Formats: sequence, C-alpha cells, structure tokens
Amino acid sequence: MNEQRLQDAFAPVPQVVREYTDEALAEVHAMNQRRRKPVLTLALVVAVALTLALALAGGAVAAGFQWNTLDFLSRGYRTGAVLPGARDAVQTTVPQVGGVTDVATFTVQEVLCDGRNAYVVFNVAPANPDTLLVTGQHWASSPASRFDPALPEGKTMAEWAQENGYARILAVRVGHDDSAPDGFDWQQTTARRQSDGSISIMLQGAYQATTPGDVSFDCQLATRWSAEDEPARRVTELTATLEPGTEPLWRVEWTGEAAILDTNIIVEKVVLTGTVTATYSEIIICTDGTLNEQLDLVDENGSILKWSAGVGIDWESSKAQSAGEVEVIDWFHFNAVTAYEAMAEPPKTVRIRATKRPGNEVTSIEIPLE
Repeated sequence: MNEQRLQDAFAPVPQVVREYTDEALAEVHAMNQRRRKPVLTLALVVAVALTLALALAGGAVAAGFQWNTLDFLSRGYRTGAVLPGARDAVQTTVPQVGGVTDVATFTVQEVLCDGRNAYVVFNVAPANPDTLLVTGQHWASSPASRFDPALPEGKTMAEWAQENGYARILAVRVGHDDSAPDGFDWQQTTARRQSDGSISIMLQGAYQATTPGDVSFDCQLATRWSAEDEPARRVTELTATLEPGTEPLWRVEWTGEAAILDTNIIVEKVVLTGTVTATYSEIIICTDGTLNEQLDLVDENGSILKWSAGVGIDWESSKAQSAGEVEVIDWFHFNAVTAYEAMAEPPKTVRIRATKRPGNEVTSIEIPLE
C-alpha cells in the first residue's frame, strides 16, 4: 500500500490554505478499495499545480484544535454533510486493550458506525516530548522543508530534528488485517497532525455488525532517525469493541425495466438507503455483457449529487479517488454501488445519468420512487 501523505507540517497556516489543501490532496489521492474487483470505478482525478503547492504545507493545526470523527467526515472534496443525528451516533467511550509501546501509545478516541461503514479515529501520542511523530514516507535524508515548507531546504529532517532537541523521528501507521473474521473491511486511511505533536488517524471501512464486536488493528512505528541505536520497527496490536451501527433512517426500492436511451443498459432495480452519514445507492442493471458507461445519480439540473461524508479524504492510496464501484452479479448483470450525501427523507424520484467513454456522451432517465 502506498503510505505517502503530503499534509504533514508544524507551522500553522491560514484556514483557507488548509481548505485548499484538503481539496487538492483529496483529488490527487485515492481510495483503497478492498472489495470485489470492479468492472468500472466511478473516479475523479484532478491535479492543480498551484493548489498542490499549497497542499505541501497542509496538515498544520491551529493551536488547541483537536480532530474528531465529524471533523474528518466534513473535510472531503465535493462531499456532502452528515445529518445532525450523526453526533449522537459517535461512540466516545470505547473499550479497548493494547496499543502501548515504549515510545508512543495508540488509543481509539471515537467510533461511528452507520450500519454500512465504520469510522474509527485513533490518537497516537509520543511517550516523551523528544519524539517527533510523522506520517508516511518522510525519511531522515529528506529536506526539512519537505516536512514543513517554512524549514530550510539545506538541512535534512534529521539535522533539523537534532538541532531542535528531538532524539528520534518515528513514522506512525495503523492498519487492519482484512482476513480477520471481525467484520471490518478496511478501505481508506486519513491522518492529521495535532497541535500537541500527536497524530490523529481515521480508518474507514465496511462494517455491518448487528451486535457489539471486537476489532483488532495493527499499530506500527518505524524509526526514520534516532540519536542512538533503536529498534527499526515497533509493532503492537490494539483491540477495540465497536458498537453495532445505527438503524437506517429510511429505505426505498423500485423494481421494473427502464431502458437508458442510446445505451445497452436496462435498469431493473434501484435501492436507496438513508443513514445519518450517507445515502447508499444500488442500481442493478442488465446489459449485453459489456458496460462502457459510468452511472451517477444527478439532480434536476443534471449535476452529479455530492458524495457522502468521508469520501475524498484518503491520503493512503495510489488509486483514483472513488465514490463507488460496480460489482459483477453475472455475465449480464451489474450493481452500481455509490454513497451520496445524507438525506433526512427519501427522494420522490431518482435521476440516473449514464456517461459513455471516451466521448463523454451523456444520457439519463428519471424513475419515480412513489
């Protein structure tokens, strides 16, 4: 897995710069999909040089600010807001064991399960103030300016750390073994630096447990530089008890046959499920065995609906940012699964747009849900 994240920095930056940072990084980085191999990925990749330059300064946190679950969920690119009830669904007292090493401690701070996905927020705190925590592939030989653009280019990260009283630089990482039978299917990771030198990390993954269950996470620390000989890697396990997800707010379903003009697609079923964090869409279609179109839900103006909170915030991946995937049912049937912005009530109609590649021809249909 590609561990590179570009948002690490110490020096505070203006709010507008942090917002540009979030958008730029979200567009450049991609979601780590771990389910069935998709035939078609609903993806977006945008690289804007100026914004990316700002992004290299990102991740700095204003004094006193502490990232929590809803902060992570609110800062993705082109994503919608969660519903007010999301706050009540956040688990703030999380039973857990493990996560302790001699140089840093991993703690689960919050968990949000919406019945489809789990969002698990960790805090990684150094045991001593002489330990500098970083994320991703920041090496001791890297220029200090790569860690913080305000630092000199002529000094390496190790030189700068040593001059500023640090005894070691440790890269932190939290992961999950998806072969474990705990029901959590890890999809993406996001990290943020806190003002106190700790690191907040959110793991997002599919989780549909209906009873409380234990989920174990792999916690790792890799030495990037040390003033003395130290272990190259420290590994520990943290097991947390996740509560079951909240019940859906609503669910609507349409079954029939609706052909999308100028395509070989026949829509046979649409299922929308509303939760406090997202509107989950499933569009089951029949084709002649090929699918060359991208399917999206759109508003009355033909614009694609905003993605759900949590999409567009991934820093740990090498793939294109995705709001969904198309699953293969059989040779002629596919299921386009996407998560859109949360809705308090179900829509009365659904508009499906098919975009054909490579010419980007667009056609759409409207299906009544009442």
